[in-house]
Amino acid sequence: MIWFNKWDSGVITDLKQDPEYTGRVEYHKTTDKDSTRRIKDLRESDSVEYKFRFRTNRVEWGYSFPGTTLTVTDLQVKVTPATEKGKVNLTCSTTCSLADKPTYIWYKNGQPVIKQTTLTSYLILDPEDRGRYSCDLEDLHSPPVCVVGQNCLNVSYTHESICALKGSTVNISCTFNHLKNQTVTNMTWFNKWDSGVITDLKQDPEYTGRVEYHKTTDKDSTLRIKDLRESDSVEYKFRFISNRVEWGYSFPGTILTVTDLQVKVINDTENGKVNLTCSTTCSLTDKPTYIWYKNGQLIDELISHQHSVKRQFTDSYSCSVLDLRSPVVCAVGKNCLNVSYTHESICALKGSTVNISCTFNHLKNQTATNMIWFNKWDSGVITDLKQDPEYTGRVEYHKTTDKDSTLRIKDLRESDSVEYKFRFITNKAEWGYSFPGTTLTVTDLQVKVTPATEKGKVNLTCSTTCSLTDKPTYIWYKNGQPLTKQTTLTSYLILDPEDRGRYSCGIKGLKDSVSHEFSVGEPTFVNYVVVGIIVAVVILILCLSGFIWFRKKTSKSTSDRKDTAVTEQRDSSHVYDNISDMVLTSTAAQTTDTDNQDHHHYDRVHLCSSKKQEVPLYSIIQLP
Repeated sequence: MIWFNKWDSGVITDLKQDPEYTGRVEYHKTTDKDSTRRIKDLRESDSVEYKFRFRTNRVEWGYSFPGTTLTVTDLQVKVTPATEKGKVNLTCSTTCSLADKPTYIWYKNGQPVIKQTTLTSYLILDPEDRGRYSCDLEDLHSPPVCVVGQNCLNVSYTHESICALKGSTVNISCTFNHLKNQTVTNMTWFNKWDSGVITDLKQDPEYTGRVEYHKTTDKDSTLRIKDLRESDSVEYKFRFISNRVEWGYSFPGTILTVTDLQVKVINDTENGKVNLTCSTTCSLTDKPTYIWYKNGQLIDELISHQHSVKRQFTDSYSCSVLDLRSPVVCAVGKNCLNVSYTHESICALKGSTVNISCTFNHLKNQTATNMIWFNKWDSGVITDLKQDPEYTGRVEYHKTTDKDSTLRIKDLRESDSVEYKFRFITNKAEWGYSFPGTTLTVTDLQVKVTPATEKGKVNLTCSTTCSLTDKPTYIWYKNGQPLTKQTTLTSYLILDPEDRGRYSCGIKGLKDSVSHEFSVGEPTFVNYVVVGIIVAVVILILCLSGFIWFRKKTSKSTSDRKDTAVTEQRDSSHVYDNISDMVLTSTAAQTTDTDNQDHHHYDRVHLCSSKKQEVPLYSIIQLP
């Protein structure tokens, strides 16, 4: 029994095998003689005729008989003038009459209009009821329209729903609008609201370190969530507040569905083959490129979500999208080559010890002859970590059974942040080196400070660059001494204004993994340096000012003396005599005594006299 919508010369395609319907089609029945085809997440391209066909051991139903024609429509709000002057009619319309009698919900500026009369497809508005209106039916809403004018409050999401892989990163985007004379004062993304109380995702502990807000203009916003988990499968909404109005929290947002990859195996015994399908619980929003692995080795030529292989008892297969892989499955039976890692990724502290584990499997009649861990491979050449100089004395291999292995790395360094893989070889087969392993990220501890909600208080956060794999118990220190309060056993610490001191954080059981101290309310070394620099600059400025003032004063004094001398010279006779034979016995004697010494030249001598002396003497003296 199958449902189909494509037939060409009698060749019929089962909807379950159609890539356009992957993850969206289900068959149901209540008796042996009825069938119901369920299609989820309807698209406009689904607007075709659908038929049912069955086959017995003797006859079969044809494919020409008419079936059921499906028309997929969307909701639109149409605005028309009402009969009463000034009023406006809104109609929630569709391109076809809906089969089920619906109940409509109307929204104004993102908030539901709570009136009994709004449970119809019509809404009559008074002239003062300006705003952005939309209608909703079974959680599917129309694009909002402005009533009176073209510029009003609006939030428009890029996607109504998104399907993304567990462990990947997703972007949920929207654009918004408000009146030109308004200013946006607050923007938040949220997925929890209770009676109007909204929790910003950045303040939600479940999303710590995984959420970012981005924008390209003043009227758009993108929520980015990293390392997706299945618990993230909820509806996300955006809200903004301007200086006059705010967008409500009831208007539908974007529904995120987080799925993982699974390989489904369908045996084709007639042709001796196995059909493999890389499936998800929902259709991935971004068109993916698929990668296939056989016994841990990459199959280069395969990029489709479906793959047909020969029946081999030893072979195992896995598919991957965006470096996220499915569990390994056996092509035949349940016993084949396989390596399964305990963690796809691990976050550990610098200086600590980490265990990276896996289990492996092979046929019962085979024996594992070689087992190694590695993180370097080039064209199939693998380096055993025990032989790597970077890990000398820091690496150990452990096992509890014949089919498990644990890599232990001690004294972790930031350079250890790479992908680690396990490989085994049996007497008949070997596990490849292409299959993804466990990615290790090594981080340290940092104390970050943010203002608390209560005035004057401060929040301290013991943060890491990744979420620690082992749920740690935090220890806080003040001035080097541990705080023993029960409330300090978390990554958060709230301080009162009087709680001055030097704070640091650590992890219980890891004595050497302690963050640098962060000073709260105390002068830090940086403060002292800044103050010292300021004082030095002030002193330098004062010294320069004093020096400049002294130079100016000295220059002025010298200028005054020169002006006085020049004046006196002008008022009296100038006497310039050549006095080489000057009767200065002592000087002449000294000159005679120094004939054999170097000659000393006195270019100019100013012989000072009192002001009462009528003729000052300025003489040029040349001493041989």
